[in-house]
Amino acid sequence: MLNKKAQVEDNLEFVLSIIIIIIGVVALTIAKADYNSSVDEAKNALHGETELIGTDLLNLLKLPVSEEYTFGELIAHLPTNYPIIQEESLRPIIKEGIISSEMTCSTELLNIIHNYLEPVYGDDWFITVINIKNENIFRCTPRYTAQLPGEDKYYWQVYLPTVNPEEQVLVILEVFQ
Repeated sequence: MLNKKAQVEDNLEFVLSIIIIIIGVVALTIAKADYNSSVDEAKNALHGETELIGTDLLNLLKLPVSEEYTFGELIAHLPTNYPIIQEESLRPIIKEGIISSEMTCSTELLNIIHNYLEPVYGDDWFITVINIKNENIFRCTPRYTAQLPGEDKYYWQVYLPTVNPEEQVLVILEVFQ
């Protein structure tokens, strides 16, 4: 009789374990579907509204790119370091060998930005920073060309103050579809 009681308890634990596993799988499936639908909604929103791009640009400017700087803070230092980096604290983030008179982002910085933008935009984004002299002082993109024939271009731009209180830069996020 003791053996039968133990078997009933074992069966009950087994059934409870199966029920908990099923509930967990269903919860994970719902969470994954919710993530996929939110990414799809964001992609579809590009056709009607460019405000999504503006929100992504503002959030991108707040993205930490090192222990000391956010992306926006890094951009704020660019005009005083154009075309040659003068601040030692910026050298680990932007490798001088990659920066030219066209200033492009390093592989490390490109990966940080791409990991943020890729779920919605894929490789179809382009960031440009223009100083008050209307010069492109920074650009970053995983693409080789800014726009391919037949693609629609959506963009959002924001003026950002720099470390020089008399100067600001124009930051543009372009998205192609």
